[in-house]
Amino acid sequence: YELTCRDWSSDVFSSDLQRVLWVNSPFSVVWSTVDYAYEAMSISATAQVLAGSGQGDFGLICGMLDGQHFTSLEVTEDGYFSIWKRLGLETLSLLDWTYAEEIAAGGVLQLSAECSSESLKLAVNNGLLAEVVDPQFTPGAVGLIVGTLAGPNLSVGFDNVEIRIP
Repeated sequence: YELTCRDWSSDVFSSDLQRVLWVNSPFSVVWSTVDYAYEAMSISATAQVLAGSGQGDFGLICGMLDGQHFTSLEVTEDGYFSIWKRLGLETLSLLDWTYAEEIAAGGVLQLSAECSSESLKLAVNNGLLAEVVDPQFTPGAVGLIVGTLAGPNLSVGFDNVEIRIP
């Protein structure tokens, strides 16, 4: 299938200081980034599904050069996590989708990612879920991402977004 990708910075709105990102169509990905690019960075946020599609994913992105070149560290509505990267029209899995009880429990999740050429790390609720090495990692923008498969209308609220440079 083909994913529709777009920068949704203009679609983002705040409600009680919460950033809400939504996808209205199936097989779509939207994101918002901050254009900081350092050799090593971390980003964290609390996230909660506000309206589920049943087949949605959401998380953090780093190393974004443009809409076709970035790394994503994500979780799904039904309890899985993955680290993958987009290289032009190709999507490469750096870590296959893996089930985790702490994600499946739902509710508010504390997501955090550390991104550098030394390693990519994904943590949920302060517990490290995955660490992989991508020797071709390129520093770029960091941000938030939301996507759908066959089901449309996913809405995720992000709060307490923090970006750190070690």
